[in-house]
Amino acid sequence: MTRLLLLRHAQAANTHKDIDRPLTRQGQLEAARIGTFLRDQGWIPERAYVSTAMRARETFSLTFAQSDVLPDLFLDERLYNAPLSGLVDFVRGMPTYLTSVLIVGHNPAIGEFARMLAVQGPGPDLYNLSRGFPPASLAVFSFEQPFGSPDLLRHSQLLRFIVPDNLSSG
Repeated sequence: MTRLLLLRHAQAANTHKDIDRPLTRQGQLEAARIGTFLRDQGWIPERAYVSTAMRARETFSLTFAQSDVLPDLFLDERLYNAPLSGLVDFVRGMPTYLTSVLIVGHNPAIGEFARMLAVQGPGPDLYNLSRGFPPASLAVFSFEQPFGSPDLLRHSQLLRFIVPDNLSSG
């Protein structure tokens, strides 16, 4: 089974040039809550592709700040404000040997991509995903086929959609 985790960057300040926007204190807490959730689920990916924007890099760092095991980190400028088609192409081009990948990116494309993949999945999570993709939200998908498979994106299943406000802070 192949797993793809889509994480929108946490809440960011609007006080800097767009690519340099840091996380707010709320965003820092959101990223930490998502990290706790991933550790509790045992869903630490083997690789993370992260947008080069400051808010995405900080989200990654704070998400895994308390982890003993870290994903291999790849900063990729193609993820900074990528359109939906760019994310689709990005995932289609992932190495076939990977089994668990995290992408830290931006709306609107990260939410659009999650909704596109969410053909099947848990009822409430599917409903909530259709309502939006707030900062630091995480969508987790499984696939029967490996990355690189031509039919990979046709056979996805939404495992969970998590909004950090719905997680405990402790």
